[in-house]
Amino acid sequence: MDRLRLLSAALLLAATSGARAQYAFTKFADRSSPIYNSFGIPPINAAGNLGFFATLDSGSYGVFTGNGTTTTTTATLSAIYSTIAERPSINDSGILVFQASLHAGGNGLFTSDGNTTTTIAHTSSPIFSDFLTSPSINSSGALGFLASLDAGGRGLFTSNGTTTTTIALSSGPIFSLLGSFPSINAS
Repeated sequence: MDRLRLLSAALLLAATSGARAQYAFTKFADRSSPIYNSFGIPPINAAGNLGFFATLDSGSYGVFTGNGTTTTTTATLSAIYSTIAERPSINDSGILVFQASLHAGGNGLFTSDGNTTTTIAHTSSPIFSDFLTSPSINSSGALGFLASLDAGGRGLFTSNGTTTTTIALSSGPIFSLLGSFPSINAS
């Protein structure tokens, strides 16, 4: 028995000693700069780009993207946005999706490539009364999200800004509770 343990330990040690993973760390932003005060949890895409929420030294906050060299401001508190949710998502094309409330009223789900911001869903529609969690985005630009409904209950949906598809409703015969952070597959 001791021989078997010794042999197992030797094989494990031999297998792991030559297979050490090499890591490279890239700084995207830090609190020592005169810009950022704190950060949310950053999602990362396959290209290594981050989407992130940050509070700013100025007292404002917003969502940003970065590749380790360049940081792009996607949205900050402004004449347009009165609040911005802390959990953006980013797809492999670098499109950031975020949830925000508008000074003009209501709140919505928005995508941005850093230049153009597109409204995907908004509470001014006759369907949604609120967006409950941060949405996810796939490589095709479709969002997966959880929303409260004007008619009552909640639903899981996908949308590309043109077509919205109902996935599940809490008011239906099958589901009474829907998960908090929906995910959507690659295509």
